[in-house]
Amino acid sequence: MVSTQNMKQVEVNLIWHWINWNPNDTWSKNVYPKLKEAGITEAHLSRSVYIIKADGVFAIEYPTGISPTLYIGEGSFKHRITQHKNWLYDLEDLVGDFSFKIGISIPRVKNNQNAYLDLEAALLIAFKEQFGCAPIRNDQMETRRHENYHYLPEDEFRSAFMIGKGVRYKWAIKPMPSSDFYDHYNKTWF
Repeated sequence: MVSTQNMKQVEVNLIWHWINWNPNDTWSKNVYPKLKEAGITEAHLSRSVYIIKADGVFAIEYPTGISPTLYIGEGSFKHRITQHKNWLYDLEDLVGDFSFKIGISIPRVKNNQNAYLDLEAALLIAFKEQFGCAPIRNDQMETRRHENYHYLPEDEFRSAFMIGKGVRYKWAIKPMPSSDFYDHYNKTWF
């Protein structure tokens, strides 16, 4: 952890680009065209942070609250989204065919090409403070690299992993010990 004593606070502007995503979508036909439409290039994605949220009738029951957030990650989005398909299909087997929402942010800080790593850590820490553990598919917590970074607007920071205004989920689910999700779910509890 970097000491924040005598360090000037750095404001980092956050913009989230949200796309609907179905595990059957392909990169070239579905995902990348949506990203290009939002002004995101493949070069941007190597230093991005992304959040995968359920976009159906269910959310996840965490130890101290309910959130649709399933995963918070960084970098290599093109390659990682294909890896995420495997466990997302397991959820689809449970709750049926539905889509997900993916939010992508590309934080930029002058003279710091790794600002995205701090954003991922800050989101994971804030999520755990709010819900008692990391999102269901995050295996580990990350450490902030620049505690003097302040993400603005603040409502964009927190709302990225919360249930959105006007959104009404009908179920909150959690895995049982026989589920493949159970170990992930319990790995980062208090």
